[in-house]
Amino acid sequence: MFNRSQVLRFLFVQAGWKSPATIDMVLVYRLPSPAAVTGSFLKKARRMKYLFAAVVLGSASLASQAALRSPAEAPAAIEHSESCRWDLRSGSDCRVEQSITILREAGRDKNGTQTLWYEPDDKLEVREAYTLQPDGRRINVATRDQQRGNAADDNGFNNYQFLKLAFPEVKVGSKLVLHLRRFSPVIKPFGLLAKRFVFDDDDLRYDRMSYEVSAGQQLFWRVNDPQQKLDAQADQNGRHLRIQLRAPLYLGITEAGDRLKLRNPLQFDVSTVADAREAERPAAQAIARLLAAPLPPLAQQAVRAASGQPWQQQVAQLLEDVNDRIRYMGDWRVSENGVIPFPLADIERRGFGDCKDMALTLTAMLRAVGLDASVAFVRSDWDNRPPLLVTWGYFNHAIVRLKVEGVSYWLDPTSKVNALGSTSILLQDRVAFVLGAEGAVQPETIPANPPPARFEEQVQDFTSLDGKRWRMSGSNVLHGQTVRELFEDELASNRSDADSSLVRDYFLFENMNLRSLKVERGTAQRLVSSPYTVTALATVGNVTRPLGPYRLADLRLLRPRIENLRDYYAQDGVSDYFLEVGGYSGVTRLHGVKPLLQAASCKVQSRWLDYAIAPVAVVDGIGLRYELQRKVNWVSGDELHSEDFRQMLDQLEECDAQAQLLLYR
Repeated sequence: MFNRSQVLRFLFVQAGWKSPATIDMVLVYRLPSPAAVTGSFLKKARRMKYLFAAVVLGSASLASQAALRSPAEAPAAIEHSESCRWDLRSGSDCRVEQSITILREAGRDKNGTQTLWYEPDDKLEVREAYTLQPDGRRINVATRDQQRGNAADDNGFNNYQFLKLAFPEVKVGSKLVLHLRRFSPVIKPFGLLAKRFVFDDDDLRYDRMSYEVSAGQQLFWRVNDPQQKLDAQADQNGRHLRIQLRAPLYLGITEAGDRLKLRNPLQFDVSTVADAREAERPAAQAIARLLAAPLPPLAQQAVRAASGQPWQQQVAQLLEDVNDRIRYMGDWRVSENGVIPFPLADIERRGFGDCKDMALTLTAMLRAVGLDASVAFVRSDWDNRPPLLVTWGYFNHAIVRLKVEGVSYWLDPTSKVNALGSTSILLQDRVAFVLGAEGAVQPETIPANPPPARFEEQVQDFTSLDGKRWRMSGSNVLHGQTVRELFEDELASNRSDADSSLVRDYFLFENMNLRSLKVERGTAQRLVSSPYTVTALATVGNVTRPLGPYRLADLRLLRPRIENLRDYYAQDGVSDYFLEVGGYSGVTRLHGVKPLLQAASCKVQSRWLDYAIAPVAVVDGIGLRYELQRKVNWVSGDELHSEDFRQMLDQLEECDAQAQLLLYR
């Protein structure tokens, strides 16, 4: 359980929004921030040339377990039992007994040093920690090899204590034994106890897992267990619950990739509250009281400046004001402010805050100009499933729901740029809890982004200068999230760097290199509400390359990503695939060349995407028109392995090959 990667996610979270993403029973595994994940993905996926970007973002569906690695390949195996006593007056008292058996060298490297993460107010006792060797020798973890400390979380919802243990003489066959006792108080004003337990796709084989809890009041639980891997038993009054695995479980993913995770994991939630909305009510009531306070002076000044303007302009100005005045910083103080914002006046005086503080401030200012705005809690993650029961540890972000003429717009004040009518890929297509007046909590679905939110309309011309150097001139009309990401890049770095990235990502094909450029485009805006045109003039190399007596211009859009999917099949992958609804319409022309043959037309149509290539007449060369429409956000692992999808992939490869153009030297 206690290793450097994401393992069992024993999420014991009580009486408050205790975790940004995942709090384990005694530890929290550090995950990349959503911004980091999104940024690295989008830099490779912007242009539709990168349709099948970097890999598969989803994860093993338990329905596809036949493709998981054999349990015999696991590098380590865990046995875990946990017994807790819950009391709404005193909190939780849990005893944990755990052992990890090292089966391979990889398991030794990964599990030999274990880091236990726990809450600031918790008390964690290590009763026993030792290495048990195959010959029966027991070697205790020395006190000098145990280190405690504090670490702030980076997303604004909590900080944690940690205990690091270096187990001695670990080798294949060793068993790392850990016995713990953990005391966790109920943190007011929430007054509940809850636990999320998610089995993750990690390199641990679960040979045994048992969780038992007793309480002085009725317990409520839900499971996501489509294959009935869990056995749950409760007494008649529902005050004692025992959940355990029916048989060993190993979720070893066959394919590699940073964006692989279970989108439909085996999970159970336990709580002293039956309704997730009811659990959030104390936070909603507290936020309602904070919004009733008067606006502080600088916020009032911004509201006066925005008053009387069209609502879109008001939103743009107030978003920019909040983002400029309030520096985003995670709040790691031990207080209710792990889930409840600070007062408006305190936020303005400090000039920094986390997502809750920024969402509260923007909501108050939007209301002051007469707009219908509310704070909303949401999960920012690739996993867009709604919470089972426990929201503590599920929600990890606060945003703003703006409603105009019956239409909901979702604004993230921690982002330097927002786009009306669409959201970032980690916020779309999921439930949010909107916190209304007098503590009302209303679930509302943030819709999937419409196709225009990720669409490009491009025309580009490549003219040969001397056979090695080419002049590229082009224009691209960007929409929605594509524009937002461009502006985010510019504001995070500078315009020159953003222009260079823009030309490489949007105007050049694979293997082309950029030698000089000039870009013309408008000023970056904080609120994207209309298409955005970019024109570019560049000197480019490696547009063609020798091929026998000819030269080859390889203008294929999809080849690298088709190859990635071929690798996925070769590894018998089980992941879901984030395709993302959107499209591309473009014309590419080569001038000053003589084609051996004109390109042929082709068309591929499926329920996942449509793709077409057609020749374009060019007096002094050759040209192509591309049309691409992606129809779904996710392609499941089962769909990827279906005969229909495989046939479509073959057809895509054949059609894309029409963009390989042979030219006379």
